[in-house]
Amino acid sequence: ELCHKEEVVRTEPFTDELVPINLAIVASTIHNGQGYSNIEQFSASLNMPCMSNPTYQKLHEEVGEKMKCIAWDATEEAAKEEAKIALENGDVSKDGIPMISVVVDGAWSKRSYRSNYNALSGVVSITHE
Repeated sequence: ELCHKEEVVRTEPFTDELVPINLAIVASTIHNGQGYSNIEQFSASLNMPCMSNPTYQKLHEEVGEKMKCIAWDATEEAAKEEAKIALENGDVSKDGIPMISVVVDGAWSKRSYRSNYNALSGVVSITHE
């Protein structure tokens, strides 16, 4: 005999701030250096309908703008912290401007399966001395 009890089991904490699935998959493909064709293949392998290319492009722009804002905010925060450290250490110009030494390196991988042979993502590392 059945107990007639129904429960919802969540695999993630409940929040009203969940990312819509289409936005999440677009963010994931950008992060992994992939694109729309990869979403099509993934969706097909799950026998799941795929979002349209115009929807993907719209979400790609949205995610890109958010990533740009997040990166800019993080850069500004790091610059303020480095300026504070420079001031504390007396590393300032004759005009009192904090002098910050940084080393920058970046990479942009090449892929052989695309027509232009460029990946959709790269990496940059910035460190101070």
